[in-house]
Amino acid sequence: MSCFSYAIRIGLIAFLVYCTMQYIIPMPNEKLYILIYSALLGILVILFSYFLVGKPPKVMKHSKKDKEF
Repeated sequence: MSCFSYAIRIGLIAFLVYCTMQYIIPMPNEKLYILIYSALLGILVILFSYFLVGKPPKVMKHSKKDKEF
């Protein structure tokens, strides 16, 4: 799985989690509750993406031969 494909999947999961959370619990009006709501949303996105998609792909490191151009 390429990094681009992984990023698209994470973005889709984040969008779906955000829409579902907005449907279940509307956005609060007070600043403290907005902060808690946003932190909860971020944690849920990370947990769902790690559970559904898996670990991020490893970036391939270039060898010394590639750097000697």
